Amino acid sequence: MSVKEIVLTKEAKPEEVVALLNDFKESGDAFEIYDSFYPSASDPGAYICYTYQGPIAKSFDMTLGNHGWSGRIYQINEDVIVNQLLHIAKTQNGLKIEIEKAIFFTHYEQEPGPKSEKMNIRLTEIHA
Repeated sequence: MSVKEIVLTKEAKPEEVVALLNDFKESGDAFEIYDSFYPSASDPGAYICYTYQGPIAKSFDMTLGNHGWSGRIYQINEDVIVNQLLHIAKTQNGLKIEIEKAIFFTHYEQEPGPKSEKMNIRLTEIHA
């Protein structure tokens, strides 16, 4: 993508977010959001970065962190991301999606399936 950021409005529809994720799949670009709902031991919320790992994985990889802490790499299902982005956009009067400044921490270890599934459940519960 040639844009630096995208603003998702509070009126965004699920099909628009799916189309946006399809654009990220095609471009291979990582994107970053700030999730103020994510519980944090330090400052509120978490900076979350997603990148698509290809059709075999059928999911996006995610890293997250905030001042003084960071997580590993989790595989997150597309429907969970759609729900997360829509929830944040609707409740926070929009959502800025950073592309140019997105930093995916590739040096982190990939969490095994059960831990990634727990993160999918956690994100689903946070954004219910």
